[in-house]
Amino acid sequence: LYPYEPLRANNLIMSSYHVQHKEKISFHVDGEKLMPIPVRAMVELVNGERYQIMTYDSNIPVGKIRTWRSFIMPSHIIPGCYQLVWTAKYQVNEFQVVTKKLKSDWIEVYK
Repeated sequence: LYPYEPLRANNLIMSSYHVQHKEKISFHVDGEKLMPIPVRAMVELVNGERYQIMTYDSNIPVGKIRTWRSFIMPSHIIPGCYQLVWTAKYQVNEFQVVTKKLKSDWIEVYK
């Protein structure tokens, strides 16, 4: 039904809010998937500058989201405070893409 709502989520949860270069960090979308369609997601660190960290495709089952994703903090990221921004695009039909964007609390990146 229109308006399409493939995902109901408001929070992006981090495994840590203090991370060192070359350290593993994980995040989790706190919410519920409502439609059985795949997503293309992009993850960025943002503080005025934008650093693309990863993109991925996923098609988890409808229901509560229980999946964590991880990445290694790149050493080229300038130490400072950033928000992790998760942008998800759902192709709900052949004509329409629904975009959902979530931001984490501030993360401190250090050497």
